[in-house]
Amino acid sequence: LGGFVWLMSKYPKEIDIWLKKYKVHQSLVKDLFNKLKCLELLDDKKFATWWVGQRIQFKFKSKRELIYELRRKGIDKNIIEDVLSEVEIDESRIAKELLNKKMYRWEKLPRLEKRKKMSQFLGRKGFNWSVIRQMIDDIFEKD
Repeated sequence: LGGFVWLMSKYPKEIDIWLKKYKVHQSLVKDLFNKLKCLELLDDKKFATWWVGQRIQFKFKSKRELIYELRRKGIDKNIIEDVLSEVEIDESRIAKELLNKKMYRWEKLPRLEKRKKMSQFLGRKGFNWSVIRQMIDDIFEKD
């Protein structure tokens, strides 16, 4: 089993987890990996680019959250930085969308508590303080 673990540690994290989960025999691992590589299914940069595009479009994720998700998937820091530098992420727009979706939660709260809850919510979503302050100030200017 020691050789199996060493052999698998050379492969991307997602593949490594899948191989362990389904107990793929050691003799098949190298051929399976080569086949996936030939089909271009193991390109971390392509995957990271696709992942970021999907998360921005459908899930409203902050840049920090995207970095965290990609690191959990085993993507190298340099690849993450490259992909995120190529994609323009409008964190203000994303934060505004998230707040609008959850605004019903805070409608009846006093002003100070409402600000606090909204700030904490955006903080948990990975937004930096400047984006949080800008969004909260914009919302309370309208009131």
